[in-house]
Amino acid sequence: MKNFLKRILRRLACVPLLGRFIRIGAAVYRLPALTETVMRIGAQLERISQQPQPEASTRDPDLDNLVLSLPVVLRQLRRDLDRLETMVADLQRPSATAPAKADRPRIVRLPIGTEP
Repeated sequence: MKNFLKRILRRLACVPLLGRFIRIGAAVYRLPALTETVMRIGAQLERISQQPQPEASTRDPDLDNLVLSLPVVLRQLRRDLDRLETMVADLQRPSATAPAKADRPRIVRLPIGTEP
């Protein structure tokens, strides 16, 4: 019976003039349940906010590993960058035995095991 009434009210809610009053009546009918739900959610939020926060000692092991490995990677990148700058400076510096600048090949060779 309840489902039958719901179905009829849903159909009548689509009627242009009558539908507005039916929707308002349905909202007034559901107001106590909605108010109770809102009050229950507010009480839960209050209870959660008064609980102690989790300890900072509970850490993520993946984050700890990242913090430990990041300086190592940065030092390796810095060494590679310094090595590349030295190679470029050596290529740009003219030498007495080197061929003329136009004849000199423009190839930079990286040591094995490094990525560009």
